[in-house]
Amino acid sequence: MALTEQAIIAQWLEHWSRKPGVFVFLLLYIDDNLVWLNSLLKQAIIAQWLEHWSRKPGVMIRYGGFTQQAIIAQWLEHWSRKPGVMIRYGGFTQQAIIAQWLEHWSRKPGVMIRYGGFTQQAIIAQWLEHWSRKPGVMIRYGGFTQQAIIAQWLEHWSRKPGVMIRYGGFTQQAIIAQWLEHWSRKPGVMIRYGGFTQQAIIAQWLEHWSRKPGVVSSTLTDGLCFGWNMV
Repeated sequence: MALTEQAIIAQWLEHWSRKPGVFVFLLLYIDDNLVWLNSLLKQAIIAQWLEHWSRKPGVMIRYGGFTQQAIIAQWLEHWSRKPGVMIRYGGFTQQAIIAQWLEHWSRKPGVMIRYGGFTQQAIIAQWLEHWSRKPGVMIRYGGFTQQAIIAQWLEHWSRKPGVMIRYGGFTQQAIIAQWLEHWSRKPGVMIRYGGFTQQAIIAQWLEHWSRKPGVVSSTLTDGLCFGWNMV
């Protein structure tokens, strides 16, 4: 049985909050096989994430029927701990929401005003610039592919200039795998990821991120036993 993205997100929520079983209501066990409730929406999962992330039980109840845009907006409000700061987001594009998130994340009011009409690529590039606190470091990203931007982000995040040079021409999967290797600071730990699906890579990321070897082995085992399609 190929696990859905929803199932992976649900597991992430459970492990991230360090509360085993907190997502038990998302599961059904039939004949020892893990069966995920297909009726649950990704929106509901995001809403639950917001609730647990803010550590305010019930704060997300009102999200039933909200659009993903509204949920992202609410997340911004709770993340910045400024009630009402997101009210004006009604009708805004996802691009504008990301831009506003950049503004609040950097705590520099107005820094995102110039993003109106920019592409998502430019927004990600600007985020890299502000995240690294190096003005102008992203200027050369104009016209780069998303892959190159992600690669550059890896380089700056790891603070190892040139470490990403070899990523030219790699697939997004390989880039994610390499990110896992560098993030965990264990050279070679990702070698076995060649041919795995993005789902398997995310599952492995969960395992390494929680620093609990085997904690998501069941996710991989279920997927492999039920025949994931390898690429």
